[in-house]
Amino acid sequence: MSLRLPLQGDKSATLVSVYSPTLQADSAVKEAFYGDLHTVITRIDPKDKLIILGDFNAREDLATATTPAACSYSFTHNTS
Repeated sequence: MSLRLPLQGDKSATLVSVYSPTLQADSAVKEAFYGDLHTVITRIDPKDKLIILGDFNAREDLATATTPAACSYSFTHNTS
């Protein structure tokens, strides 16, 4: 679900609410979720401030806490 909110002037913020599959979910389900999320993100106006809220079912331990990324999925979206 996403919601676009007008801000001061001609600026806007888009909120995206997500609930990702758990680690035990089939990898096809996880890939579909992140593919859908990527599609939603790329359709947002690049001038908008982007806020992604939700439960990504992330889990960190000592091995992943010291690595640069604790998740194998990442998105880049320029919203300058």
